[in-house]
Order: sequence, then structure tokens, then C-alpha cells
Amino acid sequence: MASVHRSPIFNSPSFNCPRCGALADQEWLALFGRDSEQGGSFVELGDDEVISWKTGRLIRPTWTASRCYSCKDHSIWLGSELVYPSRELIEPESAPHEDMPADAAALFREAVAVLPFSRRAAAALCRASMERLVKALDPECAERTRLDERLIRLEGRVSSSTMQLLNVLRHVGNTALHGERDDDGTATIYVDEDDETIAETFFLAINTLVDELVTRPRRSQELYKALPSNVREAYERKAGSQGGG
Repeated sequence: MASVHRSPIFNSPSFNCPRCGALADQEWLALFGRDSEQGGSFVELGDDEVISWKTGRLIRPTWTASRCYSCKDHSIWLGSELVYPSRELIEPESAPHEDMPADAAALFREAVAVLPFSRRAAAALCRASMERLVKALDPECAERTRLDERLIRLEGRVSSSTMQLLNVLRHVGNTALHGERDDDGTATIYVDEDDETIAETFFLAINTLVDELVTRPRRSQELYKALPSNVREAYERKAGSQGGG
């Protein structure tokens, strides 16, 4: 039976620790600091007022820490959001693939960073990251080609499941960018629901695209070139003769 994984959630009594990865009970601690303007008295640490993306109300998030009973280390939270360790460190699918072009990776990281605060912004940034990536993967395509047409050009080069997710991301990101439509259930799910697995699936789809079209072909080429030259030449002669016949 697969082990249960519980993502870190604010004020939850137990989850997989962001520091050690163990599923463990958590102790919650308020963080205090000395206020020099109030005679050195201890005050609860907080941040400037911000608008909650969930309720639209002004809130003043406070700093807290969760202490893992397994490793005894602390994780740091601002309001209800985990800020240390970062999402990229504890969730590999939330980090851009190492072979992703730099400009696409920058937008990917922005999407990860804003996800806790605005799903709509994260969806739009995910789509923008994918568009930059697709342009880099198909440099011969005309600059003004629409994203849906660019994805069609990649048909056959990537798996059907990855292509389906990329088309969902294209649509959801587009809708999130230009505003929700009442009849668009997909965008509503992405923008409004508390379940973050949809966002994680989009991040994974972009990384999978890099893996399928950049990393695997490069690795295959490296392994092929490592073959003895006589083996490669014999294969290429045979392949050429069969292709010519």
C-alpha cells in the first residue's frame, strides 16, 4: 500500500515535514520580537496589512513556526503560507526543469511564487511560461503564430497525455488572464478551489514537455555517440540502405 502524503497546511496537527519529509505531528509556535519603541517589550511579529486573495478583506498576517516532532526543526509561516523552506525545495514538481530555457523558467518560478496568493495570476504566468517554452522548442515557427497552432505543430513529438494537459493549461491560463466566464467550469476550478493538485499538474506538464523534447533527445544522442564508431557506421549504412529501398 502506498504511503500517505500530507502536504504542509497551516495549523494542521500533522503533515509531511518540509524539513525532513517525515509524516509527523507538529507543534505550533507564535513568533515574538522585542519592540524598542515600547520599552523592549515582546510583541507578536507581523507584517503590513495586505488584502486576502480569498476574502478580499484587509488582514495583518503574523509570523509563526511549526516544529516537527520527528526532526525537531522549525518551518516558518507568514499568515497561512509556508515561506521557509520554499515550495521549490520541498516539491520537486514546483521547480523548473534544469533544461528549461531561462526566460521560460523565470515565469515558471513567478507562477510558483504567486500561487498561494492568486491562482488567477499563477494560471496566467503558467501559460506565459509554456508559450515561451514552445517558442524556444520550435524556432522555425512564425513569430506571430497563435499558441494553439504552435501546440498543433508539436503533435506527434510529445505524448498525448502531455499534449492534453498543455491545451487545458493554454485555455485556463487564457481565461484567467482575461477574466472568468460563468460557463467556464475549468477556469473556475483552477482559480477558486483550495485543492492545489491542479496547479501542481500544470507545473508537471511544463516540466514534462522539457523532458520529452530537450532532455531525452539530448541524452539519447549522447549515448548513441558513445557507441564505437564502427557500430554506428554499420547501423547508419543499414538504415540508409533500407530507407533507400
